[in-house]
Amino acid sequence: MEEARPDLSKEAAVRAFLTICMVELAHGLRMAERARGHAARRGELENRTRFLRAIGERISAEQYVEATSEIYRVGRIMEDFLQRYDLLLTSTLTFPPVPIGHFKPSGHEKRLLSLLEILPIGRMLQNAILMLSEPVIAFIGNTLLFNMSGQPAASIPLFWNAAGIPIGIQLGARFGQDAMLFRIGGQLERARPWFNRRPPVLSAA
Repeated sequence: MEEARPDLSKEAAVRAFLTICMVELAHGLRMAERARGHAARRGELENRTRFLRAIGERISAEQYVEATSEIYRVGRIMEDFLQRYDLLLTSTLTFPPVPIGHFKPSGHEKRLLSLLEILPIGRMLQNAILMLSEPVIAFIGNTLLFNMSGQPAASIPLFWNAAGIPIGIQLGARFGQDAMLFRIGGQLERARPWFNRRPPVLSAA
């Protein structure tokens, strides 16, 4: 076992990921509106969703292609990196699970979203997206890497903190090595069973 990390640009990868997410969000909402026969009413969408949709609708085809090219590049870098290792071990999240609503925009952020929603897309909007998304990206960063690259990965609740909350580890592998992850996951579960463990909030329910 040794400490190592792939040679990636976090900002470029995150920007590409968010670009694709915003375009797909805008497309998905348009399809839903067509199915319903009318546009989404203002109260039906959260401020952040409306904002991301507004940006997604203004992203050009060239920007979208650039973003997909960056995601493909991440996949190639990860595949090359994993040729040197059987597995990449990380935490699943960067800190323990948080309550629902933890990432809800503050009053200041809501006002900023409403203002930016009507502005033309540009560097200001791109930077605002990165700024507003940073807390979530920092929370899920390790899982995000495999969402982008396409390699198989498994989250395993191997540890638990003093509050009884599961602390997951993430194992990532090369393309096509899904079966190996299942085998290792099974071995870890037999060594440290978690089937009967329940977080306090679920046990109370």
